[in-house]
Amino acid sequence: MTLPPQWPRVQAALDPVRQRADFEAICAFGGRFAGSPGEKAATAWLKARLAAGLGVPVGTIALQHDGWQRVSDRKSTRLNSRH
Repeated sequence: MTLPPQWPRVQAALDPVRQRADFEAICAFGGRFAGSPGEKAATAWLKARLAAGLGVPVGTIALQHDGWQRVSDRKSTRLNSRH
């Protein structure tokens, strides 16, 4: 994908090495079920990462959605939840 040169932040974000490093960083938080410590830590990291990359403050918005709830280490169940 070729982007205009005035979009350096977008070009940097599309770098496959950077994408892989970000993917591995997110995975390092472990499980990220909604409301879990891993999800909260990953969200905080992503907000900081996006704010640094975009140069503007980044926030979160709570949305009602169908989510997943862990039943055991092997099963999950879908539920209507707010996170």
